[in-house]
This record gives sequence, structure tokens and C-alpha cells, in this order.
Amino acid sequence: LHADLPESLAASFISFSLALALFILFPSALAWKKRQQTESELPFLLREFAIYLDIGMPFEKCIAKISQRSYFLSPEFLRAWKEMNSGSTCQSALSSISLRTGSMQIKRCMLLLSSIYESGTGAEPLKRAAEEMSHAQLSSSRSQSSRLSVLAIAFIAASALAPSFFSVYAAVSPVISDSQLPEWQIWLAFLLLFPLLNLLVLGAMSFIFPASPRASSGDTEL
Repeated sequence: LHADLPESLAASFISFSLALALFILFPSALAWKKRQQTESELPFLLREFAIYLDIGMPFEKCIAKISQRSYFLSPEFLRAWKEMNSGSTCQSALSSISLRTGSMQIKRCMLLLSSIYESGTGAEPLKRAAEEMSHAQLSSSRSQSSRLSVLAIAFIAASALAPSFFSVYAAVSPVISDSQLPEWQIWLAFLLLFPLLNLLVLGAMSFIFPASPRASSGDTEL
């Protein structure tokens, strides 16, 4: 019993460290994923904004229309629209969106919108920016497909192969090394270690998987 105490303490410490690391990193990972999803909608948002400009809608009204949609950035546009109604300039309201999101792509888009508002150049720059972002997202999706294949193999190994090999090792260990694995280690492996490995691989797959834009179901009336 005393010989197993250091091993049990080490296993408890490792388990606690892993759980603490997940607890600390999970909010950051969720924020990163949301930022990826927000950026994936930018081409659609810019194209819709360009349509409103093409039909002659005032710039402030375009912002109000985007705020009524269901993009991830729609609440930010609503906040910007309220700031403008309270006396802020359009450039200041759009700059606030950049500061709150912390995304370089969003910052570029807000700078582009501010430039269009100041110069009145029309919707063509928005269309070109949306096209460039779409091509970049397509290239990124192709490059990430190989990573997903590797992670799929890793998930198979973690969910099926590793538990099977561990079961065989636990069964034959008394014959090979004249020592048997403690029962608590076997329980720990199947109740904590292997499920945790599966969750880590699935989590990695969900974060690497290309973000898909959320369907916009807001008010479409022009």
C-alpha cells in the first residue's frame, strides 16, 4: 500500500494539472474559435453591405441593416449604430468594433468601411475585399484537410487501438515482467486517461475544422 502511494499521488497531480490546464485554456480557445467564425462571415457581410450601397442606401442605414442580421458581428454593428445616434462619428464607431474584437481581418474591414465613408468611393472596394477573403478561406480549408486526416487517424488510435493494446499489456504483464499492474492504474486509464485523450483529439478537430458562416436569418427587407 505504501509503495503505491507515491504513484497514486503522481497520478492525482497529473490529472489535476491536466484539468487545470483545460480550465484555463478553454475560454481562450472558445474566444479564438468565435473569432474564426466571425472572420468566416466577413465576405458575406461585405457583399451584403456592398449591395446596400449599390442601391443608394445611406451609409448609416447600411450599418443599421447589418445590425439587424444574424452575423456574429451584428451586435457590434448595432452597438456602433447606437454610438452614432448618440453623437459619435462613423469612423469612431467602426474603430470601436476593431478594438473590441481584436481581429486583424476585422480591423482591415472596418478601416475599409471608414475609408469608403470618407471618400464615397462606392461598393467596388468591398466586393474586391470579399472576393480576396473568400479565396484565402478556400486555400486555408484545403491546407487544413490534411491536418484533419492526421487527427482522424489519431482519434482512431486513441479511441480503439490504445485501449486494446493497454488491455493486452495489463493481461500479459504478470507473465512478461512477473509484476501486475495495480488495479487503480487500470481503472484510471479507462475512466480518465483514454476519455481525456479522445476529448483532446475531438477538441483539436473541432478547432482545426474550417469555420462555417452562420446562416443569416435577420430582417432581409430593403
